[in-house]
Amino acid sequence: MKKRLFSLLSLIFLLQTLNANSLEQNQDLKYNLKNIESFLNHVTGDLIKNPLYSQIIQNRGNSYPSMDIYDIKKHYIFLFELPNMKKKDIHLSINDEKTLVIKGNKPKIVLNKKDKIIRVESFVGTFKREIVLPKNVDTKKIDVSYKNGILKVSILKKEESTLKYQRVIPIK
Repeated sequence: MKKRLFSLLSLIFLLQTLNANSLEQNQDLKYNLKNIESFLNHVTGDLIKNPLYSQIIQNRGNSYPSMDIYDIKKHYIFLFELPNMKKKDIHLSINDEKTLVIKGNKPKIVLNKKDKIIRVESFVGTFKREIVLPKNVDTKKIDVSYKNGILKVSILKKEESTLKYQRVIPIK
């Protein structure tokens, strides 16, 4: 599903970057591409506009630790996979720009110093990952737990008020 969605998003990007002048020469092609773009926009809905999702697409394949994000009624839940790490080696912070920062150092696992390593696919070394949070989070209400190699970060959503700002404008 993720692979198919990523392909759809790539196609949308390609369609949006095509040169309109070259398409004017072939009206049928232009019409068909517009229909495909309209269909893909309908299928993906607001998914592309979600800042959390767009970051995942941009960072896919080159980010550690891997992360799952859940949008639950009153919370965003972030699950980070950090196998074989200790709490003291994981550092979590949030800055003024509502960016969640996770960093640390994942040590190399050595079974026996005399053993010959044939292949290593797991990540080893220092890491830092930054996630720009949506505007509707309450950064003062964060709950964090770490169990069985999974770091769970739960961030409460702010209640949406109907009137955020009002300024009286005099009529002259």
